[in-house]
Amino acid sequence: MSGSALSGRTIAGVLLMLIGVLLLVAKLHIIPINGDTLVAVWWPVGVIILGLVLIDMKGSLLGWLLIVYGVLAQAGKLGWFSVGFVQVLTVWWPLGLILLGAVLFIRPKI
Repeated sequence: MSGSALSGRTIAGVLLMLIGVLLLVAKLHIIPINGDTLVAVWWPVGVIILGLVLIDMKGSLLGWLLIVYGVLAQAGKLGWFSVGFVQVLTVWWPLGLILLGAVLFIRPKI
C-alpha cells in the first residue's frame, strides 16, 4: 500500500470483517439484529466488495460494473429510490456508456 491510499483488498477486508461481526452479534443475540433481514437488505455490499477486489487485482471493467450494480442495488434496498430491471434497461442504459467511457478514459494504456 503506497501512501495513504487504501487498496481495494484493504477496503474489502474491512467490510467483510464488519459484516462478519454484525452477523455474529446477530447470531449470539448480543444486539437484537435479525440476521436474515440483515442479509436480505445488505447483500449488495458483497457485490461491491467483489468489485473492489477485482479492481485491485486486475483493474477490470467487470469490477467497476459490479460496484455500480452493487451501489444501485443497495440504494434500492435502502429505499433511496426505486429502480426496476425494466426501467434500467429502457431508461438508464446510457449510464453504462458513460461508465464505460469513464473507465476507458481513466484506465492507463497498456
